[in-house]
Amino acid sequence: MLELGKRTSEANYYLGVIAEDSREYNVAVSHFQRVSDGRHYMAANQRLGQILVDAGQFEEGGAWFDAQRQAVPGRAEQLFGLEAELLGSSGYQQGSRKVLDRGIAAFPDSTSLRYARAMLGEQQGDLGLMERDLRAILARDPENATALNALGYTLANRTDRYDEAYQLISRAHELDPNEPAILDSMGWVLYRLGRYEESLQYLQRAYALFPDPEVAAHLGEVLWAMGETDRATSVWQGALLQSPGHEIVMDTLDRLGVEDIELVPVSSGAAQTE
Repeated sequence: MLELGKRTSEANYYLGVIAEDSREYNVAVSHFQRVSDGRHYMAANQRLGQILVDAGQFEEGGAWFDAQRQAVPGRAEQLFGLEAELLGSSGYQQGSRKVLDRGIAAFPDSTSLRYARAMLGEQQGDLGLMERDLRAILARDPENATALNALGYTLANRTDRYDEAYQLISRAHELDPNEPAILDSMGWVLYRLGRYEESLQYLQRAYALFPDPEVAAHLGEVLWAMGETDRATSVWQGALLQSPGHEIVMDTLDRLGVEDIELVPVSSGAAQTE
């Protein structure tokens, strides 16, 4: 296809994938760099950026993304987000923060960049940054259920502003009543408010829809607080069988002083406390 000059971006993308799978990373980068704007452009940049990050070639990666933002300005906002995500997911949070700061300076109304920086701020313990960015999103889009839920959950989980958190999550739930993440948040803030029976209903629904270890950690804790220790243990067992050593589940067990969780197979019904 390259010799014929036909669909050259697509051909270069797949040649890059083949080279990457063969661990011929320099060849892969060379092909990905030849993919022009179109269907495979962002995927090629994602793969190219990951190769450079994994190799510790941060300056080269930064220079590449800067050049692409100049060459394809219509993709600049997406490229800021992609570069920040690659750095953050590989453990380079400070680098990710710098990229997001630059991106938001260039695109101050970007919901995606502000949300990404808010989540990074939460990870870094900078709750002030997290709240400012989420409130900036909500100032422009008051019915953004994702931002409402993220702010409400963080306030419930990381502060004692439970009533405020409940109001935010309640609004998110009105907007998207069947979203598992919002159901989990509602269950968690109700638990924080001491409303255990209501909390349990929401968390059981969330876990049935999305049996995620973090939801399991919350559901198990509520059951434990209600004296349902066998059911709580069953939920945690199921979560740890799915994700051994999961950080949030283990932190919950440590905080509650729960020891000797035996990892034996449990039925899905037991795990979900139907």
